Amino acid sequence: MPNPCKRFRRLVLSDPEIDWDPADSAFVTGHRSGCSKCAHYERELNTSRAALTPGALPNTPEDDFAQKVTERMTQAQLRRQLSVWRPALIGGVAAAIVVAAVLQILTVEPAATTPTLQRTEATPSKSGGNRLFDSGSIAGPTPGVSDS
Repeated sequence: MPNPCKRFRRLVLSDPEIDWDPADSAFVTGHRSGCSKCAHYERELNTSRAALTPGALPNTPEDDFAQKVTERMTQAQLRRQLSVWRPALIGGVAAAIVVAAVLQILTVEPAATTPTLQRTEATPSKSGGNRLFDSGSIAGPTPGVSDS
């Protein structure tokens, strides 16, 4: 890039609020009319600056901003506290469930209709053999005992 183009870009990039001296102003005007690349560069720069001006961006009220920041800080603090206490809460709930189950098992009395196994004596069957069960049972003759 030639030196006049470098000087032009340096001047154009400088703060637009500052006024140039008459020599720099004359140089920029003359170079802009003679160099199409630098003229294009200045147009693009001015378009970018116009898009970035404070009026181009929407304003957010400051009280809304402060409220949002406060809400997020409160939420972050609550999350931090819950992350510390969460394992203890889960353990406490699990322990309570176990205690409730054990108490339920220990305090329930067995039902009165629970069948118990009792030894019965062999009774003679109608056919003459000894059977452990009554005649309607599925047990056959007692092994080793004859029917005679």
